[in-house]
Amino acid sequence: MNDARTYVAQLTPAGRGAVATILVRGPAAQAIVARYLVTQQPGPLRLALNRIRFGRWQREAAHAGEELVICRTSEEAIEIHCHGG
Repeated sequence: MNDARTYVAQLTPAGRGAVATILVRGPAAQAIVARYLVTQQPGPLRLALNRIRFGRWQREAAHAGEELVICRTSEEAIEIHCHGG
């Protein structure tokens, strides 16, 4: 069965913690992350497999948000590591 949906899942349990991990998986994973992630490299977001990138998560261009690290773990999966709790 071919499931072409993109979804988001919380990988770490709810509660207090220093780091939280969120998984974005599916054919639109990179496009979704690129929509909200701002990095210091100009231009479109290009994520190599198993490489980390540092950036800020933001909803609007004028408001810088939380700092986080992302890693593309497969062709259709990106892990987001951010502050927990």
